[in-house]
Amino acid sequence: MMHNDFELQQPDSPPQNTSLRDDPTATQRRIRVGTCSWTDRTMVAAWYPRDVRSAADRLRYYATWFDTVEVDSTFYGLPSRRIAHLWAERTPPGFLFHVKAFAMMTRHPVRPEQLPRQLREALPYEEDSSGRIIHPTHELRKAVFDWFLEALSPLGQAGKLGAVLLQFPPYMTASPRARDYIRYAVQLLKPHPVAVEFRHASWVNGDEFPKPLSCWRSWELRMYASMSPECIPHSTAADCGLHHSVSCVRAVPR
Repeated sequence: MMHNDFELQQPDSPPQNTSLRDDPTATQRRIRVGTCSWTDRTMVAAWYPRDVRSAADRLRYYATWFDTVEVDSTFYGLPSRRIAHLWAERTPPGFLFHVKAFAMMTRHPVRPEQLPRQLREALPYEEDSSGRIIHPTHELRKAVFDWFLEALSPLGQAGKLGAVLLQFPPYMTASPRARDYIRYAVQLLKPHPVAVEFRHASWVNGDEFPKPLSCWRSWELRMYASMSPECIPHSTAADCGLHHSVSCVRAVPR
């Protein structure tokens, strides 16, 4: 994620012969670097050339510099197959999209208008006094997971779907019930890799931290995300699942 508290410097040209995706021998300890979204306001204002104006051109340009990106827009609304197909079409072979899960998938509140019309009309839901859906039924939540994965299938078919990022809210504290929900979500997302980001320090306090790690192993999770700023004082990057075959470190500015 790039913020406007520093100036982005525009190099003269993309790096040459440095992309690991172009090196068939680079299979050990491969590191990918990307940003959270390719449409961040700071990037649009200070990084893209002035003649790179459309969403399509920005993604194509971004992919000449980076070989991975985190899609953030899917947190606010469920994606569509058409958009995922365009993402795959506009990026080179080997490019990976790590996609943030829709808010309902990580127990964040959503409003009915954030759901596709088909889901709103097909399944019942209850709203609170603020007009947010509360206590989604199992059927509705399962339908949301199914829609999410079906919409992203063009990326999977192109070999460009990386991990699904489950970014849980700050009020989701460590507990057996919370771990059960993570296991439920991981099962619904199989066989796709999953990254988890905790935003409450209870997950890494005292004796709690080994518990999710043992769960990841038993559930055969292939990715484990770094902690948010709320958890960083209680942990280190070395703790963040880097012993797994594929790991993700998500840098979050304070």
